Amino acid sequence: MRLNSKVSLTIIPLVTIPLLLVGVYSYYLLWHRNMDTSHAQLEYYIEHLEMHYRDGITETAIALKTLSEDSLLRQYLLTKDESDRYMLMHKPMLAKLHAVQNTNPKLREISLLLPNGYEDLWVSNRNAVNYTEDESGSLFFREIQQQKTAFHTYLGINPDTEKNTFYVSVPIIFRDRTQDTFTTAPKTRGYLAASIDPTDLLFHNIPSPWDQGTTLLTRSNQIYQPYPGEKQILNSDNLIKQLKTLPVNQWTSTTIDDQRVQHFSTKLAQDLIFHAYIPENVLLASSLSINSFILALAALMLLISIPLMLKLFRNYILTPIETINQAVYQLRTGEEIVEIPKTTSDELNELASAYTYFSHELYRSNQRIHNLAYIDSLTGLPNRTLFQRNLMRAIQYADHEHEILALLYVDLDNFKSVNDNMNHATGDLLLQTIANILRELLRTEDMATRIEYDEAENDQQNNERSNCSRLGGDEFTILLPHLRAPYQAALVAERIMEAINRPIPINEHTVYVTASIGIALW
Repeated sequence: MRLNSKVSLTIIPLVTIPLLLVGVYSYYLLWHRNMDTSHAQLEYYIEHLEMHYRDGITETAIALKTLSEDSLLRQYLLTKDESDRYMLMHKPMLAKLHAVQNTNPKLREISLLLPNGYEDLWVSNRNAVNYTEDESGSLFFREIQQQKTAFHTYLGINPDTEKNTFYVSVPIIFRDRTQDTFTTAPKTRGYLAASIDPTDLLFHNIPSPWDQGTTLLTRSNQIYQPYPGEKQILNSDNLIKQLKTLPVNQWTSTTIDDQRVQHFSTKLAQDLIFHAYIPENVLLASSLSINSFILALAALMLLISIPLMLKLFRNYILTPIETINQAVYQLRTGEEIVEIPKTTSDELNELASAYTYFSHELYRSNQRIHNLAYIDSLTGLPNRTLFQRNLMRAIQYADHEHEILALLYVDLDNFKSVNDNMNHATGDLLLQTIANILRELLRTEDMATRIEYDEAENDQQNNERSNCSRLGGDEFTILLPHLRAPYQAALVAERIMEAINRPIPINEHTVYVTASIGIALW
């Protein structure tokens, strides 16, 4: 059985039966699984949101910690005279804060707070005004004074912009080496704080259909909406009480504002929780639309996929295999280049390219073997072996056509003295020049024609059928077929002698050689 029939009998049942089962089965069960899929999508989103939040907080804390260890900042804090500190070090410190802010664009504001809560330095990368320089009474400052960790995060309302803002702060703790001893405990000299918009830490890419729900942050007894433009939360006091009763990192079906919702939350920090919930009717509507789509898609795929799959299999697999199979048969001798057309960009195309490359390499190898076996490497003329083969063919052809065949034997008379007196390299150049002279003389129709071969012979054999050959040393032979009379061979010999007897320039020398030519007729 042919491969085409086998594939048809295999693919049609394997595609049709599972596709029908999947279409019918999914129609009844997909709306159940759609809930799990939606849960997984939101969990994936929240996991990345949490990672993004923690990475942003960590990057900010590292930037502030590095800045807190800066020698200029420490010198600034140790300068007791406020006028000296302002006149000499205020601008360099602002420039350093701007440099940190340029490296971390999400840091909207960076400030240096003294231990008494006074905001001594403040920079912002947006058009904002610092209305409150005294932070001693703010809840944020009271919290960072009590912090025991390397850095502290706080979510609250920015009094300057009246918007939700994340604050990250690190304490500046060190000894004054000019006054403190090694036994003196390091003192808190101030605090570095940076503010970040919630949208920079909590990216708003909630997957569908969760983008139709509600997202919010809770901290202690406060509710914050991290994304501007969302609908305002009503009855926030009742909502915060209800959200506190719901488990964290667990799906819960509950009622919020008289509507059944699916709720999920995760803890971003010790007292900071991210919540997301969506009405269940939105999820059910989404699953019903998917069910109808899957059922219609299954029927449509049955009508289109099977004929298309068989046609594609024929075009992209069977046809290239047949082409490669035919090329393999043509590749057996290696006497011609077999090119397989590139129709695809897959493994079969790589196989076709490999066969084409192999064909080129095999052809070149045969060329090299032919050249080594039949061509004289110095002059490019046929060697003794090829001459003998050409001579036998010429004799057979002359006998069959009843024509005259002449063989000219050319021997250079003064070659040995040139080789001995002018070195072997000059002798090689002389042999190459003589070979070129013989080629030029034998190209004209009135002197001789080439040996006849079958028209089906290829270019490699074409290159081998030269009338002139080098037997070795300074000995050359010339075959002259198709002669009408014996005297024509003598005419060719005279012209060869006349050409060789002329002065031959080689490099900076002029060489004089003569030739002796013997003639044999068949």
